Amino acid sequence: MWTFCMILVLAHCQLKGGEGAGALPSIGINWGSMASHPINPLIGVNLLKDNGIKKVKIFDADSWTVSAFSGTDIEVMVGIPNDQLKKLSKDKDHAEDWVRNNVSKHMHDGGVNIRYVSVGNEAFLKSYNGSYERITFPAMENVQKAIDKAGFGDKIKVTTALNVDVYESGSNKPSDGAFRKDIYDVMKQIVNFLDEKKSPFLVNIYPFLSLYQNEDFPKDYAFFDGHSKTTDDKNAHYTNMFDANLDTLVWSLKKLGHPNVSITIGEIGWPTDGHKDANINNAKRFYQGFLKKIQSKKGSPLHPGPMNAYLFSLFDENMKSIAPGNFERHWGIFGYDGKPKFPIDFSGQGQDKLPIGAKGVIYQERKWCVLERNANKNLLSNSVGYACANGDCTSLGPGCSCSHLDEAGNASYAFNQYFQINDQSVEACDFSGLATIVMNDPSTRDCIFPITIISNACTKRKQNLLLRNSFASVSLGEQKPFDFLRTLFEGVIAGGTAGVVVETALYPIDTIKTRLQAGCSWRRKTNIERPLFWIGWEPCWCLTTAGAIGGIAASLIRVPTEVIKQRMQTGQFTSASGAVRLIASKEGFKGFYAGYGSFLLRDLPFDAIQFCIYEQIRLGYMLAARRNLNDPENAIIGAFAGALTGAITTPLDVIKTRLMVQGSANQYKGIVDCVQTIIKEEGPGAFLKGIGPRVLWIGIGGSIFFGVLESTKRFLAERRPTLPQNTYSEKRKD
Repeated sequence: MWTFCMILVLAHCQLKGGEGAGALPSIGINWGSMASHPINPLIGVNLLKDNGIKKVKIFDADSWTVSAFSGTDIEVMVGIPNDQLKKLSKDKDHAEDWVRNNVSKHMHDGGVNIRYVSVGNEAFLKSYNGSYERITFPAMENVQKAIDKAGFGDKIKVTTALNVDVYESGSNKPSDGAFRKDIYDVMKQIVNFLDEKKSPFLVNIYPFLSLYQNEDFPKDYAFFDGHSKTTDDKNAHYTNMFDANLDTLVWSLKKLGHPNVSITIGEIGWPTDGHKDANINNAKRFYQGFLKKIQSKKGSPLHPGPMNAYLFSLFDENMKSIAPGNFERHWGIFGYDGKPKFPIDFSGQGQDKLPIGAKGVIYQERKWCVLERNANKNLLSNSVGYACANGDCTSLGPGCSCSHLDEAGNASYAFNQYFQINDQSVEACDFSGLATIVMNDPSTRDCIFPITIISNACTKRKQNLLLRNSFASVSLGEQKPFDFLRTLFEGVIAGGTAGVVVETALYPIDTIKTRLQAGCSWRRKTNIERPLFWIGWEPCWCLTTAGAIGGIAASLIRVPTEVIKQRMQTGQFTSASGAVRLIASKEGFKGFYAGYGSFLLRDLPFDAIQFCIYEQIRLGYMLAARRNLNDPENAIIGAFAGALTGAITTPLDVIKTRLMVQGSANQYKGIVDCVQTIIKEEGPGAFLKGIGPRVLWIGIGGSIFFGVLESTKRFLAERRPTLPQNTYSEKRKD
């Protein structure tokens, strides 16, 4: 019986531990959403519950995320991004609409425990050059009035998250602290408001940034374990940067006449990658000391007692701007997939234990994109630069987790990051033949090659990113006008070369086809149309748009040349110059555009169908083969796509040919009359005249065209000038 009772006690303790019952009630956490594949909000909420975290701060009011907190006792602070401040500051009705749509709808029995609204985020950063200086406070007032009007004024408080740069101390002593002169008046308004409404002053303090920005900063002073020399100021002793910074704020508030305004730490944390001092060991050391400090309730010399703080942050965010530094994407206590990175005890007891990770996360297939074994490394610079500019290579810098990789490893890491962020699309592992998909994990002990998770929360930022990067198989560097023009130029050359080769080789078959249809295509693409179409061929939905634009633009030149060519093929003229003179004299300028409508009717569907078929078959083959295709394989697929499309569009080609070769005889009045006349006089079978030569011509033409196109693209890519290989260490700005 005694043993049985002990088993029950142990089981109960484990259950309570799994619920995270011992977490500090004054500790919350920031939950950002700037990830290409955000974790499902319900999974995130369960992670918070499992670890006993009772407070959360989010940076917007996304309905799906906020709704996930329904029925929980987790205290929520929602945010209003800076780009919404202007309208909120000027329009009270808009503020009421915002509260109605983002707050009130959640405030019901079993709803969300919203307690704060943060209006703007670090709106007075010096780098913003005063953009939000005049609109932040009016926006705060309007939102508070809207909340009061909705009946939640006693429960929900309005504040704004501020960076430590709103106050300063010329001597680096807390007692010399004061709010910046350029924002003094607006800070006075805000602090008066916060004091009156009993709202907290929300400040973001990052000891790491002091270390990052100043090589001479004493490293130990950024931590809480007492290894640093003390700093004295008016009988106050400071052993860490956090206390000194917090008391600088306290002095600033005193000098403003509001010494009793409550202070909440809006953000505090330590990144784990992207800089030599951003690593797991330092993050563990920092959090252990900070949480012990919060648990002790000692506060700072001038702000003793309990303190509320929001850790930064819950998950890594691979789409954050790296303008402040490459570490910006690595603040998460948990990784992008919800796995804990290091031991952390949210109770502040200092236990060396991992927190409970996210449950229910589903990964995509176990496959990676790496450098092809026999790839020409002289061609890597542009492709790696493109992958890093549109993926996340912040772990490759000096002193970072993947800094030990060699050149091939760097390329593989970059390719895989781009591959994963694009949902493991085969197209995203091409890079002009430099990359290949593998099933063996290329990770090392310290450098993880991630596999992306399956996420239903595909943000607008990600959609824009994928749209911007739709040309995954083209090796580019930074996205600049020069790169686009270079791609356009290469497309013109590749498409033009392929078009000339096809036209020259297949002119005899085209003549047979034309004479059969005239009754008495695989259609050619000119040097203009092919590259115009090629530029946008990759996403299938882009094909129709690209084909329409390319076809319409090219038709202005192609239709006159098609008219002349087909009349020569039917024996009406013996030379191009003679054809031009006679058509101009007998039919006028419009004679060169005979059959223009039927030309578009045939060619626009042809373009969309042919390229869609080619791409889908090619991608399916690449998925099955798990490699890039060679020229013969591209040619075979091109032949099949061309032949099938040629057969489907033969009736349209017959109509187009009849209208073009009729000349001034005006046998047909238009497309409809042509169709009716053919059916009446020749029967429906006439619409398939010339289908044999047409399918043969377009099939062979498709084979030649796509084979030459891929070869020319690769030839041009291999001869691009390489850039200096500084991709890995250089700080990239958004």
